[in-house]
Amino acid sequence: MTENELQQAYEELKSSYNYHDHRPQTRQGQEMLKQDEERFIDEALLPYLKQIAVQFTKDLRNSISIRFNIMPNADIELKRIATGKTSLTPKPSHSSEPRKAASNLRISLPQGNIIQEYNASETMCAAIKFVIEIMGIDKVQQAIQSYNIVCDGESLVKRGPHNHPDSNSKSIGNGYYVNTHMNTKTKKEKLEKLGNALGLHWTIFIIN
Repeated sequence: MTENELQQAYEELKSSYNYHDHRPQTRQGQEMLKQDEERFIDEALLPYLKQIAVQFTKDLRNSISIRFNIMPNADIELKRIATGKTSLTPKPSHSSEPRKAASNLRISLPQGNIIQEYNASETMCAAIKFVIEIMGIDKVQQAIQSYNIVCDGESLVKRGPHNHPDSNSKSIGNGYYVNTHMNTKTKKEKLEKLGNALGLHWTIFIIN
């Protein structure tokens, strides 16, 4: 992926924005635009960034994890996640009456790293995304199919949003979604089943 190819892909995405902005806004149109964005990220931006990273990190001697967040109309967040420390996204604050905190998950990896986000759904997504990054989506989907890890009658992880009306599909990138429509205890059980299927040897705790 060259810079010129990336620029061309970006111009095609902008053309898609222009096309959709001048047509009636429909759910189908929004989904098509979202697919165009994901295609640009997956097939152009990420390969280009990977080339840059490979060029300037080939002499590093220790593994690192980097979080790269892009929010519309906001600054880009790029930071290194320290090994062995919790990757904890700050919980949004609300000026309301105190209420009982929802339960969360904490996942301890054999290397000593911790996966924990600000709620159980985000922690589940972060854990599955982590596994996909180190093992590949094909191996993860094969394990999910072999061990029948489903929710609402569909695979726990699938390409594109889940179809059941009660599903709570959350994007984990590259066009894949996790259905988080379950309580914290069930999330723990699903992740433990996935861990056993892939030999991850992680330990999962429910915390309040």
